[in-house]
Amino acid sequence: SNTAGAGGILAGDLGVEDSVFEGNSAAGAAIMISRTGAISNSAFTQNCADPAVFCSGSAVYALASVGARPVTVYSSTFSRNGAFGGGVYGGAIHSDASQLSIRASRFTGNKAEEGGAIFANGLSVSDSEFTLNGARDVSFSSGGAAQASRMDITRTTFYSNGADFVGGALAPAISLNVVDARFVGNTADAVFDSGGGGAIGVASGGPVDVAVTRGVFENNKVLNAAGGGGGAIFYAAFGKFTVSDSAFTGNQAAGGGAVECFRVCEIHSSSFDGNRAVKPNNFTLANDGEGGAIKAGAAITVTRSRFVRNEAGASGGAISSRGVNLPLGPFRVENSLFAENRATNPFVGSVGHSVYVSGSLPASTFFFNTVVSDGLVSGAALAILSGTFSVQDNIFCNHGV
Repeated sequence: SNTAGAGGILAGDLGVEDSVFEGNSAAGAAIMISRTGAISNSAFTQNCADPAVFCSGSAVYALASVGARPVTVYSSTFSRNGAFGGGVYGGAIHSDASQLSIRASRFTGNKAEEGGAIFANGLSVSDSEFTLNGARDVSFSSGGAAQASRMDITRTTFYSNGADFVGGALAPAISLNVVDARFVGNTADAVFDSGGGGAIGVASGGPVDVAVTRGVFENNKVLNAAGGGGGAIFYAAFGKFTVSDSAFTGNQAAGGGAVECFRVCEIHSSSFDGNRAVKPNNFTLANDGEGGAIKAGAAITVTRSRFVRNEAGASGGAISSRGVNLPLGPFRVENSLFAENRATNPFVGSVGHSVYVSGSLPASTFFFNTVVSDGLVSGAALAILSGTFSVQDNIFCNHGV
């Protein structure tokens, strides 16, 4: 329970093993590292847990002078630590070093204004778990579990983390690569009726590349039903956005029950089951949500994917694409299954039970797909309001076009 510029340890090169740090308060309340650091088999609990005390990186603070050599954390736990005060980040770890590497560790109940558990420059995480961490208390708080410029996430689970603006679990600034990770019950508040991404959120005017491979997204949600999108993933940046071999189940937002992408997005060999776009109309209380599984604003490519029992209100029970954002490009959906998706708003006349398309989308295609329902459904399965389209070699059962 130390209180100082570095509450527990201030060091240049530091190795910590089999240690416990509890109840310290400072910037770097337990440990401040100025060059290199290796932490293993240690526990950090309730460091800077008092909101009245100014702290940044309440358990570990690594300075930028560490340079190219990474700070490493292995088999350690970080519980109920906090970073409080104006402009402070990283409830458990704040790293300005070039790279922070974390393996086989657990982060539970840590909180900060940005990066509930971790705020970092470069970040790699493997075989770890993040639960009930939060980025809170300012309007644009992002990254309930972690916020970093560059992220590599492997074999890691994220449960019930939350953020006020975007990225209930993760908020990358330059790049994110996710492999074999699971996101369950994470939330984003999407204040000001914008932002979102219950699990992953990107809101940037610059280029950000996101790649998700073999990801599982279950019951993630954007809590603001008046606005905000991407119950699992919200992507509003220039760059490359790709999802492959992933599963989205039971996610919800006002637009894009599972995914909302403002720019170019690609989805390959993935499944979308029971996702919902829910946006109650202030007057009729009917659902104005768009894109039960995916809401797209520019070019989109979907191949070899499955959409089952997704639901929206105004348009696109599975996919709603408006083609209004740059860079404009084709809408391309091929070799995919659409089953029992619905757009159900009796007041505005829902369009596109499976797919809704409008806007400037050149040379677009809908090839080799199967669109089915368990019973005869009134209204079109595929609604194309504008653009240049080719629809070939599809199967439609119990639907119109």
